[in-house]
Amino acid sequence: GKLNARVPIDLTADPEMIRLARTFNASLDAIERDRQTLRELSNQVVRAQEEERRRISRELHDDTAQLLFAQILQVSVLKESDDPDVRAMAETLESSAVEALEGVRRLALELRPPELDDLGLDAALGELVKRFEAQSGVRSELQIKGQSPEITGDTELILYRIVQESLTNISKHAQARHAWVSLTKDPLSLVVGVRDDGNGFEVERPQGEGGGEVKLGLFGMQERAALIGGTLRIRSTPGAGTEITAIVPVRSAASV
Repeated sequence: GKLNARVPIDLTADPEMIRLARTFNASLDAIERDRQTLRELSNQVVRAQEEERRRISRELHDDTAQLLFAQILQVSVLKESDDPDVRAMAETLESSAVEALEGVRRLALELRPPELDDLGLDAALGELVKRFEAQSGVRSELQIKGQSPEITGDTELILYRIVQESLTNISKHAQARHAWVSLTKDPLSLVVGVRDDGNGFEVERPQGEGGGEVKLGLFGMQERAALIGGTLRIRSTPGAGTEITAIVPVRSAASV
């Protein structure tokens, strides 16, 4: 399983063994090139996804939300009507428009949180955990330790998405009462953890409703972590909750 291993070439060995060693090494070199190509393609896909998220979020905020707000202002004028039926209808329309506006704003935030661009990962995770608790009813805590090393925006974004996907899985599948999110920073690594006290599952074989979706989400998180030179650890036991941990070396986080 160690794809960086190579067979030393001994020119004094049997020619067949030399050819075998060179073939073996060439095969591993090809695998390594293919892995690098796949990693670059995955990185391009992730970047394209994020650019599309940014564009849709901006359009929702600048176009759809503004249009709904204008409609609310227009409907509010009808509430002053002398006709009680018109006033009742205006109140209903206003309530529906306000609810739609809040939904649009919430979706825009989930697609591209402004805190991540403006204030950094710590603040963005704080807002994410607050929104998750308010929307899911799952009691949530965030703990941040250590001084923030200098890391790239891509690294911050990927760690944010890993936490976001983990919390989404908790909301949809875990039936948890509590969730804990942590970010630990030291001179060597960044460690992000998400833990819950929910149903849990068999890591090798997610079961039950949404099992395929969970497995796909976990794979996506693993791929994102690999893009920034990190690893993702998944621990879960049926009935005993789940813990997701992403570990990124600082040297990778500062150069991606």
